[in-house]
Amino acid sequence: MLFFRSIILGAFIVIIPAAAGGGILHASGLEQYLQALSSPTASVQKGEIYLHIGEWYQNNNDNRKAIDAFLESLKYKLKPEQASASQRALGDLYLVEKQYEASINAYRQAKEFLPKDEQVRLRLACAYEQSELTEQAIQEYAELIRILPGSFEGHFRLAFRYETQGLHGKALDSYRKALLIDPRDKVYVHISRCAEKTGNIDLAIATLRDAAAKEQRYDYCMKLGQLHLQKQNQSEAEEMFSKAVKISPEEAEAYLSLGILYMEQEKFKPAEQLFAIALEKARDKGLAHFYLGTVYFRQALYEKAQKEVAQAAALAKSEALRAYARRLLAYMNVLPAGKK
Repeated sequence: MLFFRSIILGAFIVIIPAAAGGGILHASGLEQYLQALSSPTASVQKGEIYLHIGEWYQNNNDNRKAIDAFLESLKYKLKPEQASASQRALGDLYLVEKQYEASINAYRQAKEFLPKDEQVRLRLACAYEQSELTEQAIQEYAELIRILPGSFEGHFRLAFRYETQGLHGKALDSYRKALLIDPRDKVYVHISRCAEKTGNIDLAIATLRDAAAKEQRYDYCMKLGQLHLQKQNQSEAEEMFSKAVKISPEEAEAYLSLGILYMEQEKFKPAEQLFAIALEKARDKGLAHFYLGTVYFRQALYEKAQKEVAQAAALAKSEALRAYARRLLAYMNVLPAGKK
């Protein structure tokens, strides 16, 4: 009796018919699949063979032939998981080809075969998003969560969709549910971001601090420093910016942020030193020149200030910075002679 078995061989999942005499022949090449189709006893398994031919073409980036093979497989009776796999693969391929309507239809068919398949529902929601059908994507995530309440991706992606829509309260609620399932760092970061958007700076600091406790990262320290400044917590901001400098000493932004903090505290000499270091490391030289000029201006060192601000005006990448530098130069140019 002819029968089939799937195995993993090399990079491919393969399925081929039993050889004459009852032994099982395993191979990964396309020729063996095509030979299997011509077997006189293969008719009952043709759908499954076409499914694996489709997988072979998909793995070898021949999308058109893969689509044809998966469509052919669906003309035969398949097990629900096989039919769903064919439809899901079609959805993936249509999505790559930017045939969004066809992709959505394929994922819907895959969902009919396996209603509790998390990946199918996530991909269907993704196809809706690619088609800018935001409400349908949200509904699909919500339905997934109803069926599989422990789906981290369902809660997280629903939260992210709410966040991109500016619904930060709803996003916070969904991110918290995702956090209870799996406390990944990215969830803390998104909760912090949404909390800041809703004006809850204390929550924003607390959640990002939890993420930073797991992993000391430059971006976490910089953001925590900025959040502490919003709360007028200057000592905590200084600590975070200083940590950022230690973590990524080649990043000019940390030196600039710490220098600005010192300048506001009228610690001009440390600020000068930090701005000078930032100037050496900065990709945007204009910004570093501007702050170095500003700290000189605050100390009434107008000649040095004019030189730096003029450099800022010449090198500024943004029109706003260029305009501001020019206004400061114009102001210094009309100062009484005794003050220059």
